[in-house]
Amino acid sequence: FFFKQKTAYEIVDCDWSSDVCSSDLVAGRLVIWPGGLLRGRFRVLGDLYLLGRLGAEVEDSDPDTVVECQGTVYVASSGVSTGTLLAARLRMYDGATLQGPFRTLRGDGALPVLDDAA
Repeated sequence: FFFKQKTAYEIVDCDWSSDVCSSDLVAGRLVIWPGGLLRGRFRVLGDLYLLGRLGAEVEDSDPDTVVECQGTVYVASSGVSTGTLLAARLRMYDGATLQGPFRTLRGDGALPVLDDAA
């Protein structure tokens, strides 16, 4: 993974002594500040606050950046995502840019999707 600036991100409420945390697992909230860049593959157990950039600066999408968020992804007006986002919920604010793919994670209690071929 790659962080553009040392202070561009903040990991909140993560128990780093736990076996669950590793370089690609965040057991809390993740904040990407304005001007910050996050690239790589991550799984966030809390919420993701995107005020900076997720993924490389490319025209279309960055296939090397994938973030799975078990909580809500909040994309601010300064936020740009060229990476793939998988999240339980997405909240975009006016001016936010989502260039890469997005997919909603299904919860365990989700209703099944009906097949329209029946």
